[in-house]
Amino acid sequence: MRIALHFIALLSLLWAATTNAQGVLRGHITEVSGEPIIGVVVRVVGNDNLGALTDFDGYFNLSLPESKTYEILIAYIGFEDLRDTV
Repeated sequence: MRIALHFIALLSLLWAATTNAQGVLRGHITEVSGEPIIGVVVRVVGNDNLGALTDFDGYFNLSLPESKTYEILIAYIGFEDLRDTV
């Protein structure tokens, strides 16, 4: 059964560039009800070495090597995957 992934998330999706051209992608992933989802995989498409998991409160921090546009995949068992460009 496919449950639509309403990661109303990325509610607080932030992109912060640092002085040495690195960046951090931060976000908060929740269900439609507002409940945080623990253990969601957030990764850069095409680079299996760049990824993060959401914590107990649904937050994640993903360190990126440089400030540029990335395609992000958000995946969790029982939910439909979500792709977005940041």
